[in-house]
Amino acid sequence: MKKLALLAVICLTNNAFALEAKNSGDEWHNLPSMKEIKPVVKITGAEAAAQEKAEAEKDVKSAAAEKSKYGYETPMQIVCKGYDTGWEEHWGGHGGSSSEMEACSDCLREHGSCRFECSIQMQKCDSQFVNTNPGTNPGINNPQPYNPYPSNPGYPNYQPSFPTTPAYGSGMTYQGEPRMDYRSAEESAMVRCMQSNWSQCSAGYCALRGCTQQPQVIKSGRCKK
Repeated sequence: MKKLALLAVICLTNNAFALEAKNSGDEWHNLPSMKEIKPVVKITGAEAAAQEKAEAEKDVKSAAAEKSKYGYETPMQIVCKGYDTGWEEHWGGHGGSSSEMEACSDCLREHGSCRFECSIQMQKCDSQFVNTNPGTNPGINNPQPYNPYPSNPGYPNYQPSFPTTPAYGSGMTYQGEPRMDYRSAEESAMVRCMQSNWSQCSAGYCALRGCTQQPQVIKSGRCKK
């Protein structure tokens, strides 16, 4: 969140600087180029590792607090499935509880050998830079209702934390890192977009395109009889 706030401050500072020059009658070419005003952020490998660990811990705490704050619970439960080799992978396999032993037991009752996979549901969001010039982005005048999770009816009251793209967004799309809760996933996607477009924030804004759930395997192996 600190990273996102820093980018927002930089953007607002640049806009205020340009507005002051415009009001005072200064020539635009006398202004420092936005590309020349770059934030200096240097971190060591150890600091980066510590930051990654802190973000992971933040994800766990954030997901645990979501049910009381937003009225729903992020799907964090571990799901274990047992598979025979080949076609079973396409229909879901055996089991479905949090126990690898149960998944293997269900699978081995029907097959001579099996393997198992245990996974958790991660959330991944996309963002996009929206150019607010109607000449380059016709969709800006025709926004559509935003439905970030159409295939996830378990979240009827969910509201995005950030602006959302209109019908036809413009600019590149940016993928955030997988996170255990939606809020952190949204923030990750927005940070990616703002980092890439901070120098042209006066020409538009970063917005969410949507989020999806992605299983992440945390443990796998051969089932033992």
